[in-house]
Amino acid sequence: MTKPLPELTLIVAATQQMGIGRGGTLPWTGLRKEMAYFARVTKRLPTSGGTLPTSTSTTAGTVSSTVTAGQAGSGAASGAVAGATAGAVAGAVAGNGSESVSGSATGTGTTVTGSASTTHPEPPQNAVVMGRKTWDSIPPRFQPLAGRLNVIVSRTLPREGREDGTGRVVVHSLEEAIRVLTSSSASTSTSTSTTASSASSTKDTRIFVIGGAQIYRASLALREARRVLLTRVLTAFECDTFFPIRLDEGPEGDKEWKRVGQEEMDRWVGEAVPRGVQVEGGTEYRFEMWERVGADE
Repeated sequence: MTKPLPELTLIVAATQQMGIGRGGTLPWTGLRKEMAYFARVTKRLPTSGGTLPTSTSTTAGTVSSTVTAGQAGSGAASGAVAGATAGAVAGAVAGNGSESVSGSATGTGTTVTGSASTTHPEPPQNAVVMGRKTWDSIPPRFQPLAGRLNVIVSRTLPREGREDGTGRVVVHSLEEAIRVLTSSSASTSTSTSTTASSASSTKDTRIFVIGGAQIYRASLALREARRVLLTRVLTAFECDTFFPIRLDEGPEGDKEWKRVGQEEMDRWVGEAVPRGVQVEGGTEYRFEMWERVGADE
């Protein structure tokens, strides 16, 4: 029986012309609600039966009102900063801290009581896959993005597994990242092919690609890329970096992709996504979801 392919979801903020960056950073600032949306969505595990939560004021959502730094969305080069600030504020709750049941904690999820020790499995986490430049754009105090398994694709950095204690996994290709994230083994070997245990079950977790442009392009070339969560920035900004394809319902749009309806987006995201045009700091945007045509065939 063929093992089902994992799904890759690209999440990006882009202008009408699909611009995602300028000068190595985002062209827009101050989109705090959009930033909080990014953090919530990339942390939230899939719900059974597609049932929406009764309230979207989750821990991550509540934290959004306290965010005072970082950039919006997940565009090229500095995309991951969107979730970094909100994630760091809720770090312990999001899953980056150690939890002690009794006695003292030794390492993540290990509780020592007297001479006996019990190792508790880490809770499942979604993965955020990014290029090295995107990783470097995250302020060091916010690395790694809290509550998510951070996977960095780099041809120059040495490979790292979860057991290295850095809070990140480093691989040398996007294909390798997928193999790591779909591995069912929880070995403590230094090989990264078996070290992403908390994201090993793709039915319980999600894989988000958060930039930059080269990683987006590589992702779109794979059949595993099924979905794009797009924050469409309606206000004009000058950009020098662009998303590889045009998501547009007009004649210039890529016909391999279709926009899905609001209810379907709400169901997949797990919350009632704000409808219509949103305005923050004079910048207009709206939330959209696009799916690959024939992806389920």
